[in-house]
Amino acid sequence: MIKIALLFLTRKELNHPRVWQKMLENTDDKFKIYIHSKEPLEDLFFKKFRIKNIVPTSYLIHLKAWQELIIEALKDEENTKFIFLSESCMPLYPLNDLYHYLNRDSNSYMRYSRSWWPKDDPREVVELQEENRWGNAEWIILNRKHAEIIAEDRNVIDLIVRYERDHESYPSSLFSIKGCLEEVVYRQTTYASFVRPTGPYPYHFQDYSPVEASYIENAKKGGCLFARKFITEFPSETLFDIASQRLVSTPSIDNSFNKKIDLLESQEELSLANSCLMLPRLLNEGFFEIGYEIGVGLGLHIERLLQSSILSKLYGIDNYDRKNYQGIILDQNEEKQLYEYVYDRILDMHPQAELIKSSPMDVAKTITDESIDLIYFNPEHCLIPIKDLFEAWFTKLRIGGIIAGHQISTHFPLLENEIIQFFDKMSQEVHQDILEPKFWWIQKKK
Repeated sequence: MIKIALLFLTRKELNHPRVWQKMLENTDDKFKIYIHSKEPLEDLFFKKFRIKNIVPTSYLIHLKAWQELIIEALKDEENTKFIFLSESCMPLYPLNDLYHYLNRDSNSYMRYSRSWWPKDDPREVVELQEENRWGNAEWIILNRKHAEIIAEDRNVIDLIVRYERDHESYPSSLFSIKGCLEEVVYRQTTYASFVRPTGPYPYHFQDYSPVEASYIENAKKGGCLFARKFITEFPSETLFDIASQRLVSTPSIDNSFNKKIDLLESQEELSLANSCLMLPRLLNEGFFEIGYEIGVGLGLHIERLLQSSILSKLYGIDNYDRKNYQGIILDQNEEKQLYEYVYDRILDMHPQAELIKSSPMDVAKTITDESIDLIYFNPEHCLIPIKDLFEAWFTKLRIGGIIAGHQISTHFPLLENEIIQFFDKMSQEVHQDILEPKFWWIQKKK
């Protein structure tokens, strides 16, 4: 009988062992479990699935643990698919449905792209030829052929484990070297939310609030089969409810567009690393109700701001017609898709938000002077010269209101001078914070 191998890489116990056990009860041995845990397991049901070969792991380096799981799972010739999971992963559909769905084809599934990090990043495997340097999501589904390639590899894995986050570059780079990367279907199969501005990252599911329910809905709409991170306190009965919806079909997926979206998301996450920390504190210390964000892009920053501040209304302005998005070229139809993607994601979860598809210069003409509490500038998502934007929007800010932005002196070295020169002329002081050096702000004085 064809089987699917569930490969769990964990620190210790699964977060929801009884839920997994119950879900597996009626699957007629269609699934086999393999666990590589950093610490010994105590759970009576799952401890027997812990593999014998346990290797040292850390948060940044744990690739060889995945290889050991694959090697063990390949010993059963009936295993045809190999799913990477953590202790916090849970299925979004009944396991029997997932079994039949995944066995409709012999594909491997993985999100991958050219490495999105800078060349001097600790992840960059400089020994590899540039055409073989790829990046990928850790949570993947492999067919037996691709699993065997990983199990048999000794050279590439020994090279990549010298670098941080080895799991983010290994499978895609190895498959590129072996000439089979194009065989892998580009697809996200395990969902995680990366829009949380503070606290655990990625977002930890805790209580199935309306926001969390919208995340799960988006995961299913996007074709995901699993999701992470569910904390141990997440209600078990809700996990059963989430996975009770039958998997009849998944949405048709435009792989070319999704690849571009994922790459944009990776770049935006990188540019926003450790950001949106200071601004919510500033806003929550005063009376701020109405805000505008100029240049929305994929919307990660505006989502963080919506989740962490007390603004009663936040407008995002982006005309979505610039073709080149941080080096990623979108055609007219893809730009329309990008706008709709951001619109649906933001407005579904945040009723206090409004997305305006227009030029910031045109919108500024419609706003009364001194009527806005916050203006936030996102320079990489706006082609208009920053000086022109300041001149159009500065008068719209009330006395005591805040103008802010990020990326000062990092990707835009000339921007710092323009910002300081403009506000010096207006007798306004530009502030920066040592904990968030890319962030700048002024609080408007008379």
